[in-house]
Amino acid sequence: MLTAGDTGFDVEKVAALAPDLILAGGDYYIKDDYAKLSKLAPTTAYETTGAFEDPWQTTLKQVAKAVGQSAKADQVIADVEGKVAKVKTGHPQLAGKQFTLSQMWEAGSIGVLRSDKDAGVKMLNDFGMTLAPAVAALEGDDFAVQLSLEKVAVLDSGVTLVYYADKSLQPSLEGNTLFKNLGSVGRGAYKALSDAQFSALRTPTPLSVQYLIDNVVPTISEAAESGA
Repeated sequence: MLTAGDTGFDVEKVAALAPDLILAGGDYYIKDDYAKLSKLAPTTAYETTGAFEDPWQTTLKQVAKAVGQSAKADQVIADVEGKVAKVKTGHPQLAGKQFTLSQMWEAGSIGVLRSDKDAGVKMLNDFGMTLAPAVAALEGDDFAVQLSLEKVAVLDSGVTLVYYADKSLQPSLEGNTLFKNLGSVGRGAYKALSDAQFSALRTPTPLSVQYLIDNVVPTISEAAESGA
């Protein structure tokens, strides 16, 4: 199995696999390696400004075109979009509900997803929710901003969602006085996301979107009902 390093995947190791098709829409470093990879085999890449920003429909159409299944992709898109639409009608408590989505990778700080271009933020938008203005106003060039725990007040919103890359980090945030005093935490509108839940949000596909509907929507709906 290939593992990405600090500068992406090793092109020579990819070449050794003799691929017929290279799917690299979620590769941060594809811009640097695209010319080399595309000489090995047809290669897909993100179409917007960065990885994890293309909607799943765009990624599916790329793959479908590469394998000659564009018509089938259109059918899948229509089916899944129909299921997403039913989420809005079936969970009216999500309509317009403000949220924050964060990821904790190390003790003492937290990464807050601040960009409406981020795939995870877009997915929650598709369910009718809105990124909290205080988070959207955070300055930065990337999709996320790393904040010290002294600034966790920005996480307070109608729904506060946090993913812990290491579960041992969860007690350190949940035990933080500033975090415990957040209105969303006090109301029960804070939810810790599992690995599978967060991964599905950040890398939506036709299958993961349906997983989200079954396994994440109930979680955020419960939080939304508790939120102001």
